[in-house]
Amino acid sequence: VKLVKANNQVYFLSCAGTNQFCMYNQGGSKKLCKWCTFCTKNVIKKYEGIIYKQLNSYAEHKAYNVLPYTNAEELRYLKYREAQIGLGIMSTYISLTRNMSPKMDESTKAYFDAHVVQNMKFVDSLYNAIVDIKPDCVYSYNGRFEENRAVYDVSMALGLETIMAEDFTNLQTLKKYKVNFINSLP
Repeated sequence: VKLVKANNQVYFLSCAGTNQFCMYNQGGSKKLCKWCTFCTKNVIKKYEGIIYKQLNSYAEHKAYNVLPYTNAEELRYLKYREAQIGLGIMSTYISLTRNMSPKMDESTKAYFDAHVVQNMKFVDSLYNAIVDIKPDCVYSYNGRFEENRAVYDVSMALGLETIMAEDFTNLQTLKKYKVNFINSLP
């Protein structure tokens, strides 16, 4: 809102189903995804001057082949284009499970394969959106989870000022505030 008041053209990109799984929809529920898209769109519409776009409209409709990896360590280092998708996938998984070294059996491999393909599609969609919108600056939140890490990596690869916000709490006063990290991760 401050950016709009300063006469900047502001776009808000919503995932809108580009990702099947995220920190808020860990099971990939289509109903929850539609609800999130609906709520996000209606909240953003309340702010005059913010242009709402759905990232899924920038998706490339093509088949994606899973990048090769055989264990968690190899997964951690997977890159697609300039995005470190493996770090984002593993950070999300570790945050959810506290398991830093998952064994790759049939079920975990299927789980991670779905996330690898999802992230490849997400990265392509981000590139397409950024090329279309041509922003001077990209804002996102956090940077660790798979739905945020790619935003940071793609924006930085394209030479854009990239601001990652993070919430902090002063443990002495319990006051909460946001901190912006410019061209770096929190």
